[in-house]
Amino acid sequence: MSGPSELAQHFDLVRVPEQVWKQISPHSLMDSLSDFEATTALTVDLKVGQLPFLANSGDLRVEPRIEGSYQYYQAWPRPGRDWSQRIEDALASADMSGAHLVLLPELALDSDLLHLWQETIRSHRSRVTALRWILLGAGPTISGDADEHQPANRAALVDRSNGDIILAQDKQCPFNISDGVLRRWNLHAFRSWGLESGKGTYDEWIAEGVDLAFLESEIGRLVILVCEDLGHVPDIGYLVRSIGASQVLVPIWAPPINRYHWEEQSGGMLVNHVGCTTIVSNGLSLGRKYPASHRETPGEPAVTLLVLSALGETQPVSAPSSVALATNAVRDATTTRIADWLAPPSSAPHLRRGPRAVAG
Repeated sequence: MSGPSELAQHFDLVRVPEQVWKQISPHSLMDSLSDFEATTALTVDLKVGQLPFLANSGDLRVEPRIEGSYQYYQAWPRPGRDWSQRIEDALASADMSGAHLVLLPELALDSDLLHLWQETIRSHRSRVTALRWILLGAGPTISGDADEHQPANRAALVDRSNGDIILAQDKQCPFNISDGVLRRWNLHAFRSWGLESGKGTYDEWIAEGVDLAFLESEIGRLVILVCEDLGHVPDIGYLVRSIGASQVLVPIWAPPINRYHWEEQSGGMLVNHVGCTTIVSNGLSLGRKYPASHRETPGEPAVTLLVLSALGETQPVSAPSSVALATNAVRDATTTRIADWLAPPSSAPHLRRGPRAVAG
């Protein structure tokens, strides 16, 4: 029988205030077949992968919406694309990549694509792969208590073995497309989207999430922040810290990731003040390459994966140039990027990866 000193190597007790407890939604995989095996979590160098999935602006449908005196925008994967084949290709790439966790970006998901992913995963259950979980990105999905009139922008983490959702998180902070964003992101150039400069701010048309879900597992405590949520670390970060999160997954919709910009700054705040690893995943809908005018990497492949480690390491990852600079944008979007994720505790003994109890 293990004594207190031995148990302390694997468990922490995190007490949270009552007001915080009311804003969180705990989920656990402990003793579940969907969890990482304890031996894997304790002995294997874990890898994280990323799939941009969205190849260009044509993969999205973005429309303005007027409700009374307020102006909004809606965005979702464009109907009519061969999403079924793209999911087949993306899953095959992820399975062969050696990654244990793979992330997709924001707006790579809606209710139809969620079902397609689950069907595809279940049809390839017998495939041998190291892949354990897939964050299918986030987008307008209708389920549970989501209002069909104003859907949640929901992220879904699924089990690779069966396609079941093991953690879902609704975006809490809607994005605002201002005139400045329209110009900087060149959004008005995508005329089919209908967003015009000089028309004021477009607010994201979503039902806002009301709590922060977290997942207890053998590799730590995971939370998901959807894009703009990461930019509100002063507002949401205290919840992440209060529950002792060790892994933060962040699907975003943004132009190519720049070093030291908001993604790295906000993610770095979580690393420095919470002690968690933050993983950011972006698509290619707003650019596959940095523009020729880019100060640091003109014309280079866009970074779509950013891993900010609690060990103090930052890994910006793009596709190999042979893929990223080729003409086949869909192949680029379904090619898995790879980065280091978690090392065995023996190589980083001061970092806890195992389960930590939470008490209200």
